[in-house]
Amino acid sequence: MGKTRGLGAGRKLRNLRREQRWADKDFNKANLGSEWKKPFAGCSHAKGIVLEKLGVEEAFAGCSHAKGIVLEKLGVEEALCRMLPRQGHRPGEARSGRSPLPDAPTPRASSWRSSEWKKPFAGCSHAKGIVLEKLGIEAKQPNSAIRKCVRVQLIKNGKKIAAFVPRDGCLNFIDENDEVLIAGFGRKGHAVGDIPGVRFKVVKVAGVALTALFREKKEKPRS
Repeated sequence: MGKTRGLGAGRKLRNLRREQRWADKDFNKANLGSEWKKPFAGCSHAKGIVLEKLGVEEAFAGCSHAKGIVLEKLGVEEALCRMLPRQGHRPGEARSGRSPLPDAPTPRASSWRSSEWKKPFAGCSHAKGIVLEKLGIEAKQPNSAIRKCVRVQLIKNGKKIAAFVPRDGCLNFIDENDEVLIAGFGRKGHAVGDIPGVRFKVVKVAGVALTALFREKKEKPRS
């Protein structure tokens, strides 16, 4: 009687699947247990911010271990503010022969340096802003048209962006110094169609949807 090749192949596939599951990060995190609760969370390296300097020899007095009592917890921003006055200058001021210090990081220190937070929306899907002026942007070739846009200054960070005003005649509902709600144009930060350099669009004006104003379902509130 020959070997049961089906059972042998099935046993090999089952063992291979069991080993390969641990390569999945989500499965690894859900089943590994205490490894992900450690500071490095399963990684071999990690970046951090220096809070203060400690004299190891003076504190330990020649011992390899020592016990202590926690006096207080310091956030990253508070610790930096405590350390900076020791250097004889304020945050943001230029030092002699050096570049100015960066501002203290936000509580989201892990995402502070990523490119997502440097974008105008800073990781959000929508943002409110104030209309500075109305623009007419010329369409790309071979099209020949003037696309109606507005220059908006975001309230959250003060950045100025150009936003497209959809639908015909909707630019008449928007005036300068109006508060508008801005959304993405649908291509994850890229320009759409024949409008060069415009990555956002206007969704609401003074709290009223632009579509409702276009279809005459609502009226724009008087300021």
